[in-house]
Amino acid sequence: MIPSTKSCLPFVLVLLALAMQGQPCFAFRFSRWTVRVFNDMKNGEMLSIHCKSKDDDLGLRYLDVRTQFTWSFRENLWSSTLFWCYIRNQDDHVSLEVFNAYEPNLYYRCKSFECIWSIREDGIYVKIIFKK
Repeated sequence: MIPSTKSCLPFVLVLLALAMQGQPCFAFRFSRWTVRVFNDMKNGEMLSIHCKSKDDDLGLRYLDVRTQFTWSFRENLWSSTLFWCYIRNQDDHVSLEVFNAYEPNLYYRCKSFECIWSIREDGIYVKIIFKK
């Protein structure tokens, strides 16, 4: 006798739950993420910033000192979302991955689904916020 679909469904769901137990990223896949990029230059220098993904071009922005560029999104179904920014001041420029779903340290770097970047004269920093 062949088991019916209804009788197999609970068994399949239990197997699926057990298989995903070690996959922390699956639970976060459909969460809303926020990226913030701050101009923390002490010299008063404005930054130009152009951020985009494969599917979304967020446009060119100009950030005065102590201002930020913020956007939110959800990861795609394949968990391959990638955003990068091209950042320029008068003397230098850099291309920076600000969100990469494949990044092994993503959930450590971006606590509470928020990636915070600080652009300073001496480098680019990610801010890790520990919540109790």
